[in-house]
Amino acid sequence: MSIRKEHGKKLPIVEIEWLDSQSQGRWGSRAGYEKTCDVAECTTIGYLLSKDSRKVTVVQTRHPLQDDVLDAISIPTAAIKRIRRIPKKKR
Repeated sequence: MSIRKEHGKKLPIVEIEWLDSQSQGRWGSRAGYEKTCDVAECTTIGYLLSKDSRKVTVVQTRHPLQDDVLDAISIPTAAIKRIRRIPKKKR
């Protein structure tokens, strides 16, 4: 079995805590909706692909020998509460 060199730059792994919209699609009283309708608190963990003033993009899967990624999500920076880099364990 040969070991090939990993392709491209390494992507850091991050945990993002963020707020998302949430809806309730049923009839109900205004008072009931005021009590129960809220934003969703989300946590996403993935490889940090890019970050700018508008959004942070992470991917769930990366191919170590090619420059391919899979399952991306872009989260608006206005919705982000916290980003934490997950340190790589020492081997």
